[in-house]
Amino acid sequence: MLKITTMMRGMNMIKKLAFVVLMGCLLSAGSTLAQTTCPADVILAFARAGSACLNTGRDQVCYGNGAVTAQGFGGAALFNLPGDRTSTEGVQQLVLGGGAEYSIAQAAFQGSLPTNDQRAITLLAFGDVALTHQVQPRTEIRVTATGTVNIRELPTATAPVLAQIGVRESLIAFARSQDSAWVQVILPGQGTRDDLIGWASLESLTVTGDLNTLALSLNLPGDPLPNANPFQKLTLRTGRDDAPCTGTPESGVLLQAPGSGIALLILNDSLRLSLSGTAFIQADDGTMVINVLDGEALIGLGEFSAQPDYPAGTRGVMTNGTLAPAEPYDPADLAGLPINNLPVRFRVPTPLTAEQIAQAHAAYLARFVTPTPPPPDPTVQAQCRRTVRQNADLRAGPGLNYEIANSIAAGTRIFPALASPDSEGGLWYQLPNSNWISAGLVEETGMCDPVPVTSRADAPSTNFVSLETCESTNGPIRAGQTVTVEFVPPAYETLSEAQNATRWDAGEIRVENRSLRVRASQPIRIANDRWVRTFSAVWTAATGTFRISGQRLDYQVICDISVAVG
Repeated sequence: MLKITTMMRGMNMIKKLAFVVLMGCLLSAGSTLAQTTCPADVILAFARAGSACLNTGRDQVCYGNGAVTAQGFGGAALFNLPGDRTSTEGVQQLVLGGGAEYSIAQAAFQGSLPTNDQRAITLLAFGDVALTHQVQPRTEIRVTATGTVNIRELPTATAPVLAQIGVRESLIAFARSQDSAWVQVILPGQGTRDDLIGWASLESLTVTGDLNTLALSLNLPGDPLPNANPFQKLTLRTGRDDAPCTGTPESGVLLQAPGSGIALLILNDSLRLSLSGTAFIQADDGTMVINVLDGEALIGLGEFSAQPDYPAGTRGVMTNGTLAPAEPYDPADLAGLPINNLPVRFRVPTPLTAEQIAQAHAAYLARFVTPTPPPPDPTVQAQCRRTVRQNADLRAGPGLNYEIANSIAAGTRIFPALASPDSEGGLWYQLPNSNWISAGLVEETGMCDPVPVTSRADAPSTNFVSLETCESTNGPIRAGQTVTVEFVPPAYETLSEAQNATRWDAGEIRVENRSLRVRASQPIRIANDRWVRTFSAVWTAATGTFRISGQRLDYQVICDISVAVG
């Protein structure tokens, strides 16, 4: 009995000693993750963050898990609890780390994606991360064209024209020129084309809102992203080689562009990143590492370098302002990355070899080689083509004695319906819209059938007039013509409001004191939150001068029209 009792006391002493040693190890593990059981708690943290930030909307930042602070440009704290969300535009600083639980935050933003593209670029930050947002919030107002408006490269009447918009088209303005005579506007892209940024003169625009709230544009030369959207210019600092334990990721940021979209960012003031796919980014002590996990990236300092392409399986390393060419990444740096928290799933590839990197670079350069055009097809050459030689006026009839009805741009292809001589023997072509152009202004190539010639050129039987411009589109209005008269009241903010508009007021169109029967078109979407309906009536024109008016609720337009003999 004495031996057994002695043995039991010895075992109890061993257990107490082991407990003391274990507690000492736990207390010496550090304060940041002292309560973390690796890797289970880190995996659980990502699961919690994925649930808290599920369906984060575009241009939002979400508090995922752990210690995350977000500070606005005015210094206000923007987060309280996991699951809180705030606008990307208002976040100046986002700081993760330093708490008992693993820290995670997620952002979804438009960046370089077209406005009409409803997808978003995803940024997932985790571990020890400090992110500073350098794009100041901006005020936006809506402007609407009162006629054809040229969107120019610079705020001057002689600057190159980038695009045109028509009457009643609306755009978003976000800056004004120093003399407040021009506004900088966004022309939404279509499909995957980038949005167009340009300048429009206020002479042909109506403004919804206070013009003075727009920021004055500095137009600084050399800025690689002068019109950056929120989260396109970031200063980034992350931990490195700091994984809490085996199987967990090092601190950093995962960046993912959706599908065929491109994420264009300026990082740490100098590094330009154009990413089509997914990358893992770390930055610390003058070094930034961009590991390309999916797709490809173009990386450069200011402008892209001679070899800017970094395919999946490589990394770009910038050290003290020097950017190295693509090299294989280290798989050890990518252990445990939470790629399942990203919206687009993919498999991390094995590192490329030096030979594979060279082949990928050759394939990249081959994209810019202009292929040798095939020999001309004699069949195509034989096809008839009539184009306008120079900018020209279109007339209401075959001759210079007729009124100018419209204009046509050089290079426009035309399809004449009839030909007729004028009083001096010159030949004129009638177009499908009943306007006439001198045949001498038309270049003809290929095998063309002759255009039927008539000696009688009657005025068109139909015409159209907009009460917003008081202009007709099919030449001057003449007696006997069937004329469609229309007006478009201000846009509605919802589809339901547009659909119910005629219940509130069906609209009215009057010629002098006679009311015409008004029809309303179906709602037409002109922007994400704007719908219009066209109100029209048909009138048989008679000789004389007429006051034509259109009205719906408090919107009223009036035109005085003179009608010539038919």
